[in-house]
Amino acid sequence: MTDRHDLLLALARAVARQRAGAGPEGLCRAAVALLGADGGSVTCAPAEPAGATVCATDEVAARLADLEEVVGDGPAVRAFREGRPVTAVLGADTPVPASLAAFAAAAAGIPGDGRPLVVRAWPVRAARGPVAVLAVHGAAGSPDGAAGPEGRDGPGGPRTDPGQVLADALAPALLGAPEPPGGGPVQRAVGMVVAQTGRPPHDAHALLRARAWAEGVRLADVAADVLDRRTAFGGR
Repeated sequence: MTDRHDLLLALARAVARQRAGAGPEGLCRAAVALLGADGGSVTCAPAEPAGATVCATDEVAARLADLEEVVGDGPAVRAFREGRPVTAVLGADTPVPASLAAFAAAAAGIPGDGRPLVVRAWPVRAARGPVAVLAVHGAAGSPDGAAGPEGRDGPGGPRTDPGQVLADALAPALLGAPEPPGGGPVQRAVGMVVAQTGRPPHDAHALLRARAWAEGVRLADVAADVLDRRTAFGGR
């Protein structure tokens, strides 16, 4: 299934069969299923102060998305910043490009059963450039977009990347999705750190990420501590 029209038709049918609807979550879950992946996520502006994961289909996807935000690097971050698909194979005996070494080291033990884990990410592209990333994960050897090639040559035509077609189909839903009141918890925590330190949002976000990295916890946990005033960043 590599023809763009067929992929979009299959996406529409998959969304219609599920309860999640045609919003970002429903489209994410349908895309993950069509790509034959074990799970996936959609993150707007990953590793940026205003970034947010709008859907994670399972715990592994949520952990990978959070880890990329803490580390500030990974397949989704690079796909967003470079505007191209990025693949990483995580496993004890699997060589990883030097550019993704920090992410791979931090992701050791995910999913925890010792098998190699393939992570693929595609930019969700709009007219002005990438606005988000669709990332999926699966075991090595998973079908289609989860671990296979970026598409196959069609009869008499260039090959189509199924993951990229499905990622781009998410753009209208993401651009039309309402903002959560006051922003998400990480964004609100960034605002509090800005008020506490007088630093710009990018620096405040970096402070939150550094705390999460140092304590070995999720960024969402650090944000919750800031919002509940259990953690404060003082001084300018």
